[in-house]
Amino acid sequence: MKKIDFQKLEKNLEKYQKEEEYNQRGLANVIRFVWNHYPTQHVDFDSFSYDDIMEAMDALSAIPVDDYMDEIDEMEKENVRNNPWFHNMIVENTVANLFHTKNKFYENDDDFI
Repeated sequence: MKKIDFQKLEKNLEKYQKEEEYNQRGLANVIRFVWNHYPTQHVDFDSFSYDDIMEAMDALSAIPVDDYMDEIDEMEKENVRNNPWFHNMIVENTVANLFHTKNKFYENDDDFI
């Protein structure tokens, strides 16, 4: 029976260790599910982690309340503009505006009469 030198193994594995990339996919999923009031049975709980939930809650709590919007300075306004909840609001409002636009014209590639 061979013995494994775990210190040597760990040292050799460090060469092949990848740096984990940070992505906001899980955070975006949390915000989308909450913003759109998804029913619980439609939420994909594998698409985000507990850390994503906590990050979404921190971002939400960083947004000033409407009553104080007149009193915030430029730095706070910039923080609001960079907030993921604010980005989601812009996307959702754009989609809603496109959906409710009157006189839409849909191009049809099929020329069959």
